[in-house]
Amino acid sequence: MEEWLIQGLKYPQGPELIQSHNRTKHEIVLINGSKIAYGGLQSTNSVSGDALSIIRSLEHSSIYLDEVTDFTEKMYEFFGSRVYRKKVYDPQLKQWLVPPARIAATCNPSLGWVKSRFVDRRLPNHVFIPSTVADNTFLGPEYVESLMQSFTNPAELDQYINGNWDAVVDYACIFHPGWLTEAMARKTETNHPVVFGVDVAAMGDDLTVVVLRRGMKSEVIWTAKKQNTMQTAEQVAMLASRYKPDSIVIDSIGVGQGVFDRLNQLSQPVYAFIGGAKADDDRFLNKRTEEYWGLRILLEEGRAALPNHSEAINELGSIRYLISASDRTIQVESKQNIIKRLGHSPDYADAFVYAYAGAAWDRSRVYTF
Repeated sequence: MEEWLIQGLKYPQGPELIQSHNRTKHEIVLINGSKIAYGGLQSTNSVSGDALSIIRSLEHSSIYLDEVTDFTEKMYEFFGSRVYRKKVYDPQLKQWLVPPARIAATCNPSLGWVKSRFVDRRLPNHVFIPSTVADNTFLGPEYVESLMQSFTNPAELDQYINGNWDAVVDYACIFHPGWLTEAMARKTETNHPVVFGVDVAAMGDDLTVVVLRRGMKSEVIWTAKKQNTMQTAEQVAMLASRYKPDSIVIDSIGVGQGVFDRLNQLSQPVYAFIGGAKADDDRFLNKRTEEYWGLRILLEEGRAALPNHSEAINELGSIRYLISASDRTIQVESKQNIIKRLGHSPDYADAFVYAYAGAAWDRSRVYTF
């Protein structure tokens, strides 16, 4: 039996640690009674479709997640509430112990909540350990060679071989990460027009976001959760008295209609953004797609200046689009799909799109797609 030392006491390791292995239940029982449960997180059959509903009873000392970017941030935070909940009996010390609680996760570099939470901000009790292909001793040189043959783009090689989180490439996304990075560093004058982009949230976990654009430079000036429409309208009116916007662009479908109506009563310069309305250009599915593409043009041409705001930038870099095979119509993925994939509504992204609505379009120009 192999052994290893902890604080002068010998403990077994390797196969001798295992008492039993139930492959049907995906459960390994160790010699001290501790259990390791493993497997994929399968979809729930519940009406709500909430994946968390199948893991409510989790109680573990440690949780390990492979490719954590496949999980939503809400799920990750839920896992954090499931640790610190188990004791184990140590036969040598003859007492029950609470093991150090941890969540360990791995993934490839990509834009989204993982980059914002671990790479950009370095939150308390979070540790980011960068790694490259060379750090995995189980992978031979032939694996690296196969990657180099698969990825010919230098940014992709930097992303997947060197683990560079600043070289992330996702060709399915409407805003190229390189454009977003350049926009954060761009210097431009803050002049006219002055525009508010307002995405209004309901009473759930979504955010109400107000983006201020002055000229081509933008910033997030206010966010809030769980406010009613009257509170939101009064707050936006207070911000308007300070910044004197030429227009306040609001998604007025659904909960945003109440904010629009109240600001209109207060004689604020409100403009109703109807995402599902017909686009001016028939190549776009709707107005929402057209204005998302407008922001894409501004970023690609180096005209927009964005704030160094981790959550907003990562969210913008996660929005995908497609071109219909039947009629070549450009479509930005629906909010429902974004919520399903990211675990939250694209509140920041929408607010920025509203703030830049119309700024890209010179109808005398011919744009190629």
